[in-house]
Amino acid sequence: MTPLAWKFVLFGILGIFFETVFTGILDIFKNRRLRLMGFSFLWMFPIYGLLAFLFLPVYHQVSYQTWIVRGLVYMTGFYLVEFVSGTILTALTRSPIWQYTDRFNYKGQITLLYAPVWFGVGLLIEKYYPWVERAANALSVLPLPG
Repeated sequence: MTPLAWKFVLFGILGIFFETVFTGILDIFKNRRLRLMGFSFLWMFPIYGLLAFLFLPVYHQVSYQTWIVRGLVYMTGFYLVEFVSGTILTALTRSPIWQYTDRFNYKGQITLLYAPVWFGVGLLIEKYYPWVERAANALSVLPLPG
């Protein structure tokens, strides 16, 4: 597989992992239990995998900006991808894959409550993107079975 394909796979796996951890931690506060019931959706794998294609071009456009501007750009990008993919998946499956119901939601597809999360996630990806790139390059030279 090419390094780009590996980046797609790595971002898909990392995205589902961190979403599951995040929702597990939220479960503590929501239900006041230490169950750590985290979850994600299989649909999220290709959505998180899109970072392999979308993140670097955006980074190159905003890399000279302050961290606040970069964080706001990343946050906006995440919201855009979440809204568009959620709308498409709802249309395809005829059922909402996720449905935000708080008063800060927009059409059930996004919620402003997660703005600080998306802001921080964008800056973290910026910091650790080189690690994913190195891992993808290393994995691309390994022979696949078969």
